[in-house]
Amino acid sequence: MSDKVTLKKGHKTVELPNYPKSQVTIPERLTLKDIKDNTSSVADIGTENMGEILSKIITDWNFYDEDDNKLPINEENIDKLYMEDINFLVQEVVNQKNAEKKG
Repeated sequence: MSDKVTLKKGHKTVELPNYPKSQVTIPERLTLKDIKDNTSSVADIGTENMGEILSKIITDWNFYDEDDNKLPINEENIDKLYMEDINFLVQEVVNQKNAEKKG
């Protein structure tokens, strides 16, 4: 019997509340490394840098401009999302473990 454990990180695709048919791919859970790589400390996480953090966490999406060019996943474009959608993304990543425990 082996006591070895493999660290793994999965992704999931979610639809944002204000953008029907949107597909945004995010990690199923954040690791401490995700936070450290994107902020100087957990205390630094706030509204002012959420666009920057999400731009590094979102791995794919289906947002396009008027000329049918896929929009880059960057702070400028994330800042255009409604706060409800930003909060939704954060909750999807941060609270996934809590939701599994309750279910």
